Amino acid sequence: MAYIIGISGGFRQGNLDPSAILLKDGELIAGVEEERLNRIKHSPGFIPRRSINFCLSNANIKIRDVDYVAYHHSTYEGTEEELKNYFIYNFGMSPKIVCVNHHEAHAACSYFLSDFKEANIITIDFSGDNICTTLNTAVQNQIKREVSYKTPNSLGIFYSIITQYLGFQILTDEYKVMGLSAYGKQDKSIENSFADILKVNHDSYEFNQEYFKEGSSLQQSLFSNKLIELFGDNRKDHEKITQRHMDIAYGAQRVFERGCESLLNYLSSRFSTKNLCLSGGASMNCVMNSVLLSSKKVKDIFIPNCPGDSGNSIGAAYSLANRIGVKIKKNKSPFIGPSFSNQEIKRDLEKIKLNYQFLEETDLISFVAQEINNGKIIGWLQGKAEFGPRALGNRSILASPLDPNMKDKINSNIKFREGFRPFAPSVIMEEADKYFKNIYPTPYMNLTFEVKVDYLHAITHVDKSARVQTVTEDYNPLYYKLIKKFGEITGVPVILNTSLNIMGQPIVCTPKEALTVFGATGMDILVLGNYVLKKSANSN
Repeated sequence: MAYIIGISGGFRQGNLDPSAILLKDGELIAGVEEERLNRIKHSPGFIPRRSINFCLSNANIKIRDVDYVAYHHSTYEGTEEELKNYFIYNFGMSPKIVCVNHHEAHAACSYFLSDFKEANIITIDFSGDNICTTLNTAVQNQIKREVSYKTPNSLGIFYSIITQYLGFQILTDEYKVMGLSAYGKQDKSIENSFADILKVNHDSYEFNQEYFKEGSSLQQSLFSNKLIELFGDNRKDHEKITQRHMDIAYGAQRVFERGCESLLNYLSSRFSTKNLCLSGGASMNCVMNSVLLSSKKVKDIFIPNCPGDSGNSIGAAYSLANRIGVKIKKNKSPFIGPSFSNQEIKRDLEKIKLNYQFLEETDLISFVAQEINNGKIIGWLQGKAEFGPRALGNRSILASPLDPNMKDKINSNIKFREGFRPFAPSVIMEEADKYFKNIYPTPYMNLTFEVKVDYLHAITHVDKSARVQTVTEDYNPLYYKLIKKFGEITGVPVILNTSLNIMGQPIVCTPKEALTVFGATGMDILVLGNYVLKKSANSN
């Protein structure tokens, strides 16, 4: 029996999104991000102690049963000794510590979770182990790095300084720039300015480092005065977003996409495979991912449910397992986190003296589908928590995509976030092509597609696109049944799906946390396992 714990995170403030996973004889059996357990968004500067304890408890083992701990940084001086001391202090002993290169972990996470025997692999992030971009090939479980870009010649840094310039939080809010870009339009002067910041050739890019300045804290500006000279004063986070800000976001998104296309061009001109794996924080940019998928150089694409640093716990463990000859057994399910039985849920409900109703599965599905059709906003907590940054049907807020007012209602009354932010649709895979153009399986919400119909108001972005989650029965049986039942009622097997949280907070993990969101927002109904809670104003 071989146990490997993979961890991400670290002791430094810039080490974000710590997590821990457990491999048992090469099979991924448990994992969770630390933020889900300590309730600190992104948990900067943490080693994932709570996540490690969850993995041990889930497998009913002790730390002494673990053979290796794999960690996703290999260039920090003294890291192995620091981690050894950490484990001895917190757990009483330390397994053997093995440090894996950061981008090696990114590449391994995507490739070993895919079904590809051979693939091109692109990893892009802000920086990790002094590298920000790698181009790799993989054949029969052997990953070879072909090209690497050293920090700060970074597409991730480029996108992050624009994020910061536009008044958003660096390393966490880049997705807001992606969403905002759809409201922008092409501006030749802005486009010409970006040509000086990021020079893109056919098969490479070069970031003009004069626009970047090193800082000791993420609370400081990481862009130089040269960016101010180019675009004017940066937006402060309390200031109104103007059309110019939208146009800058548009220009940044387009040149970023061209930079990523240049990397694909390099690999495709040298290696014949049309299988593409993406990883690193930049591949959270689902618009860019879709641009690469639409290329004639790509037939099949795979982006994991956790392409950012939280997924490097998986990548580090897989890389080590492969290195020492442990056969990797594929498990692409994101549902590997904590779960709660009906008995545990009932105990919580009785402690806080709330009224509830118990429904068997068939009745539950019918009830929730009908209430969504009635315009209700539903909190939905089921089974094991998803691993990764997105709610995929087990820790979700659900609503009708057909209601023209639903997007604004959820943004203002539930999430308390910016009105320009779109919501994702979940659709059963076999009918997805009726609603989305050129649809491709995307169970982790990593791709965008053009919406083909004009009545999916709440999930259609301003540019007529949607970040789609395709759902199959074997992937998530209960959620599939719910979407299908909603389709039987409405004729449209599509549900609006967003994460069960409030802006700035981690996605909920436990029933008690879901109850807190339920009580603090305008949510109508909360479903915890088979238990249903309704607010008195909405009671029948």
